[in-house]
Amino acid sequence: PILLKTMPLGKHRGRLFSMIPENYLRWAQHQNFDMDLSFSIKKELQNRKNKSRFIQSPFAGTTLNKKDLT
Repeated sequence: PILLKTMPLGKHRGRLFSMIPENYLRWAQHQNFDMDLSFSIKKELQNRKNKSRFIQSPFAGTTLNKKDLT
């Protein structure tokens, strides 16, 4: 299947999948869409699930000196 970048139909037509509300994607995954659209919807939902598993460290983007650790 081909991974689509934007929704080709419906009220979110032309929008990036990442900008479509999750509740709409969850509804759409149960519709009888073609293989490419169904694959793209499922992939976006998987991406969102995987992103929520990672929590950014409070130290991300900071530089620590040795004296900061003592």
